Amino acid sequence: MCSSIRKEVLEIYPGFSTEAQDELALDCFVGALRDRDIRIAVRRGRPKTLSEALNLAIEFEAIDQSEGVLRARRYAHVVSPQVDSQNNSSQRIDRLEAQVNKLLEENARLSEMLNQAGGTHSIPFLIDTGSSVTMISVQTWKQLGLDLVPLAEVGSNYAGVDGRPLHIKGKCTLFFKFQAFEAPVTVVVASISLPGILGFDFLSEYNCSLRMGENAMLYVGRMRQAVPLRENLSDCSFKVALVETIVIPAGREVVVMGGIELGYGETIVSLEKLGLLESDPSIAEGRQILVARALVDPSEGKVPVRLFNTSSLPTTLYKGSHVGVISSVNNVIETGLSTVEDVSEPLPPDLEQLYERGSQDLCSTEQETLREFLKSNRDVFSCKDEALGRAGLVKHKIDTGNATPIRQYPKRLHFPWN
Repeated sequence: MCSSIRKEVLEIYPGFSTEAQDELALDCFVGALRDRDIRIAVRRGRPKTLSEALNLAIEFEAIDQSEGVLRARRYAHVVSPQVDSQNNSSQRIDRLEAQVNKLLEENARLSEMLNQAGGTHSIPFLIDTGSSVTMISVQTWKQLGLDLVPLAEVGSNYAGVDGRPLHIKGKCTLFFKFQAFEAPVTVVVASISLPGILGFDFLSEYNCSLRMGENAMLYVGRMRQAVPLRENLSDCSFKVALVETIVIPAGREVVVMGGIELGYGETIVSLEKLGLLESDPSIAEGRQILVARALVDPSEGKVPVRLFNTSSLPTTLYKGSHVGVISSVNNVIETGLSTVEDVSEPLPPDLEQLYERGSQDLCSTEQETLREFLKSNRDVFSCKDEALGRAGLVKHKIDTGNATPIRQYPKRLHFPWN
């Protein structure tokens, strides 16, 4: 039985260390025990290896069987002259075989679930030294496909930063990878808003240290693996990269899907808030591609991107090319639809007659141009007889500066008389 469990773990996790494989096999064995009391007793025994867990289970099973026989003798008030030891041994063997078969079935089912939930995912974690345990959100747990794997019970209650109790679904063991560092970590699945929280248990167990400042770093493990840190996800901007290679024809607009990235090639699982997608000048420099600004939902890790090719030649954008940036939006103001009405004044009757006479041989576009011309120059045209020969818009004045006025005698002007 132990060899079969170890074989299953080796097939599912061939790249993990021996210690991690032993811990997984141990968890599978203890979790598959049918008797709840025996399962709890084995966990309290804190076995280090799978063999120790099996020995504890057999011992507790034997103790449970003997106590059951004594209880039956004590309360049944039946005097049995002899006990067939051979029958008891055969019954015990049959029961152990049934439990072993049940354990193998549970192990096969668990292996199938782990195969379905396998894979590597990049998840952003918040380092919180005030959190005693490492946590992941329920949404992250489902996105990893772990909702098919049973969770272990958590004996403690936890509260958020606001003092409200968190809804705990259970705990499980995940393998964390920080570049070259790999380690199994027990995480609690809780109702938190962040994708994950790296708690004090992980920091203390793996001798982690933090370096704050402009280039913040987290040093993990004995080899002091350096992991660069970023600011709070809700206050950061992230690059958007194409998920496939596309060709945009000249002067055409296309809508493609882009993935949100922490860094180059590190795809985020999701972001909780709405995001504003726009062009980044540093990314768009040297390209004749325009990115439409839009409000998008990045909860799925991918967003639609509208691109326009302004060049006279087709442009090829390859998979992984950065096309824009997305930043979180804290507030969205709903606005209603507004209409614009034409409030321009009509032409005066005299100009309307002039327009009708002058637009007889014009097309519709030229007629509209003529109407706009008459509207903009309506003060130039005289619509009444008494306004002819008079102009009140402009007054002529000669600037003589400080010159002294001169006096002339009056002269007679000669007018021709008809």
